[in-house]
Amino acid sequence: MVKNGFVFRKKDGTELAQAGNMREFKKLLETAELGSILYHANQGDFANWLEYMGKPGQAKKIRSIKGRDEKTRKRLIAAMSPAKTKSVKKIKKTKKKK
Repeated sequence: MVKNGFVFRKKDGTELAQAGNMREFKKLLETAELGSILYHANQGDFANWLEYMGKPGQAKKIRSIKGRDEKTRKRLIAAMSPAKTKSVKKIKKTKKKK
């Protein structure tokens, strides 16, 4: 077992995969069995683990994500992705020479 990792399981407790870090966790959100994703999302397990790992902001974002289909996985993946921000360039005003 991976120390401090997240263990993806089926509802019956069968272990499917382990994530030892955030990169592995994000990858497994994309590839793990949908039943496992839904089980852990609906139980709040992902949010609890993220809090334990010192990621309260991400935990808060995914705590309310629950569901019963592939849309739930997509919402989790989107919530775990870095926020996309538009870069704003400041345009300096120059005085025209007379």
